[in-house]
Amino acid sequence: MLPTILILSLFTTAFALRTTFTPSKLSARTIQAWPIKNFACPAGSPAGCVYSFNLVFMPTNSSSPSPFPEPSIDTFCNGTNIQTAPHACTDVSVSTNLVNGAQSSTLVVTHMWHPTLSDGSMATTWVVGNFTYEIPDASGSYDPPVEFEVPRTEWFAVA
Repeated sequence: MLPTILILSLFTTAFALRTTFTPSKLSARTIQAWPIKNFACPAGSPAGCVYSFNLVFMPTNSSSPSPFPEPSIDTFCNGTNIQTAPHACTDVSVSTNLVNGAQSSTLVVTHMWHPTLSDGSMATTWVVGNFTYEIPDASGSYDPPVEFEVPRTEWFAVA
């Protein structure tokens, strides 16, 4: 049997894998964001910084539209905004990337886990979210936000 690929986004209207999620069911849920604490990008230049932050996330039962509940996260993340690929955090199920724009930077966070299905097989599930902050002037002098939330916007699962 070929793997079933499921894609879910807050913008899609349905999701099915033994459970169907309709728009009314999705809108009735409170979708928690990932809280970012102690974010730092100390080089102070959009041309290159080493970023770091903490991510501690305790999901509620109603916070995910996926039939595979997201596990808790307690991790430290760091990387550079000139890296070309996501960088694993201390909890390797979480990876991040800081992508520069013209006068902004976007932090992309991905969380991947492997739930066991009722038939004993395993699925791979991941959630992606991002947060963009503005860099107010072209001089390179800026202070990124220290605390913010990254909305979880896309859910994917392969079973």
